[in-house]
Amino acid sequence: MPENVLVIEREEERLSPHESSGKHHEHELLEEVNERHYKQAPLPSSNWPLRTASPSPANSLSTTRHSDLCLIDREMIDRCVRGDIDAWQTLYDQFHSVLLRSIAAMLRGSTGEELVEEVASRVWCALAENDGALLDRYDPQRGARFITFLRLIARDELKRHFRSEGRRKQRELTVGSARPRIDCEEHHLWARLDEFLCELTPAERKFFNEVLVPEGGAEESKEDEYTKSNFWQLRHRIREKLQLHLEY
Repeated sequence: MPENVLVIEREEERLSPHESSGKHHEHELLEEVNERHYKQAPLPSSNWPLRTASPSPANSLSTTRHSDLCLIDREMIDRCVRGDIDAWQTLYDQFHSVLLRSIAAMLRGSTGEELVEEVASRVWCALAENDGALLDRYDPQRGARFITFLRLIARDELKRHFRSEGRRKQRELTVGSARPRIDCEEHHLWARLDEFLCELTPAERKFFNEVLVPEGGAEESKEDEYTKSNFWQLRHRIREKLQLHLEY
């Protein structure tokens, strides 16, 4: 017999009959109370944060619709507009690194990291000004995620930056040196195109580069490699995304 059981039995033998029966009665009452408590305890509601197995990222992305993600972005923005500091921090943590990569893509590696960081800072400052008036303009009904909205603001900030740089250089250069201003405008066109290409899927981007705007001109187009149905679907999707991109 285990040692702990022997100790318990010896302890009960030392109790008087009255004390022993009292102990047994107390134990029975405790068991009855516990049984009644667990029978009557309400089941957890669906709102409780029950710990469940976390779905894999691939499953989450496949089951969550794009429009739902836009609405989630909008809910976070509503909290920011109401002055929730934690919401601002969450928004920054979620989108800042993606914004930096987008700005770097717009610049096509032509400048250092300092300008990328500076433009990103200007974007966040613009969102926070006037109690989040610009931030509140994000509309999830347009079907674009918040990062697209951030890219458009970054593009405008880049335009202001290069306009300012262009005016400064123009004052420093001679009258006949108009080349820097032309390069600046061309740079913006490439930056805007890169921003749009970032919004396309790999299949759409391939179709865009091989069929719609092939490097070698119309003679190099690979239109024959696509069926009529696939050709029409890809062209239609790219056109819709381009219209949405230009609306902002």
